[in-house]
Amino acid sequence: GSCEVDFVKKHPHAFVNLGSINGILKHFKRVGAEDVIMVGSVHRPEFSEIKLDWRGILWLLQYQWLSRKTNQGDDSLLSFLARKIEGQGYKVVGAKDILVDSLVEHKMYTQEQPSIDQMKDILMGFEAAKVLGEKDLGQGVIVHNQSILMEEDKTGTNAMIEKTEEKGAILVKACKPQQNKNIDLPAIGADTVKKAIQNKLAGIAIEAEDAFFFEQDEAIELADQKGLFIVGIKPDEASN
Repeated sequence: GSCEVDFVKKHPHAFVNLGSINGILKHFKRVGAEDVIMVGSVHRPEFSEIKLDWRGILWLLQYQWLSRKTNQGDDSLLSFLARKIEGQGYKVVGAKDILVDSLVEHKMYTQEQPSIDQMKDILMGFEAAKVLGEKDLGQGVIVHNQSILMEEDKTGTNAMIEKTEEKGAILVKACKPQQNKNIDLPAIGADTVKKAIQNKLAGIAIEAEDAFFFEQDEAIELADQKGLFIVGIKPDEASN
């Protein structure tokens, strides 16, 4: 699944198959929805698991035709879905307009701070992450000693961290340049910090104002215990 069931059960909800577009739209209509927020991570299923209905098949074929000459990454697909949902009369609202307290700020979150050399790595990482994002391939990189060690792919941030063998590396996450900021903004949380600590990273840098930092108290406490830094940075300001 793609949600925490115990949390969801505390609120009005419906479980709908990912490929059941008609089922999703019927539920929106049944509850009188006007606004739609696309938020949270989604387990990337095998195609055979999606079980598309007729409208899902139609949307898939339309997406494949429209994106035949472009990269078919997450931003491309989610932006297409947002347009189709709005075409049904709903307004897609950005999670950043709702979860204001969870937006990354331009500041140091932890007691540990990056050194001058680590700041150079962070700036290099932001450049690399933006190039990667422009190709709609991912939102993050792992950098160390002025070298990009890893680039995020469809397996996600945690998988990238787990593959990192270099001690003292830094995770850098940034919003894609062409990103639809109503959907799929970069995010970190306590689990990200745990993975970083387990794989002996030195720190995490994430783009301020266009990314989320969830479970902040827990994440910061863990980071301070292990000497990991977490910093929110506006790349444009930092490079000036």
